[in-house]
Amino acid sequence: PTLATLVGEASFGALARDLWQQNPPQCGDLGEWGAALPALIAANTALAPEPYLPDSARLDWLVHQAARAADGPNTPAALEGLGAQSPQHLQLALRPGSALLASAWPVASLWSAHQQPVGEDRFAGVRAAIAAAVGEQAFVYRSGHAVRVAALAPPAAAFTAAVLAGRSLADALDDAGEDFAFEPWLVQALQGGWLLGTHAIPA
Repeated sequence: PTLATLVGEASFGALARDLWQQNPPQCGDLGEWGAALPALIAANTALAPEPYLPDSARLDWLVHQAARAADGPNTPAALEGLGAQSPQHLQLALRPGSALLASAWPVASLWSAHQQPVGEDRFAGVRAAIAAAVGEQAFVYRSGHAVRVAALAPPAAAFTAAVLAGRSLADALDDAGEDFAFEPWLVQALQGGWLLGTHAIPA
């Protein structure tokens, strides 16, 4: 939806036709079709003046996948493992559909601006960020039945990427570096509904 708004109905229709011809659906569920669109956009020289479009398409696809992901429990499981297990033997579990996109462009802010009510100049800040080539780490997650996108600071993004990769809490903390504060991340994860619980890693 963000991409369609950015390029306009006619251009988006042309991209859809090209995608259908070059990468037709492989199953009967059309909701599974579309992952190849970012690469198609990146190879389109006519769209080169807007280099943020491929990552905008990638973010749209991640949001789409999160919307189709399995529902997790409404409340997180007990988190006693955070105190009972050593970080080396503990993994954090995030809600199904959670994903992280590292972009050289402010794609999270761009996506969020498109969710705002029409009226005031909701794109002023995004235009300035694009002009300055400000990159963002866009985190996609489910909060209840709604899909949210948040821009994470680099240390929080590094930690979240490690958690998504199934690394231990100790390894995730190492990846995040000294500038990362775990407690604010945990509070945000619990309030946003990203965190489902913990898993013990067998010794």
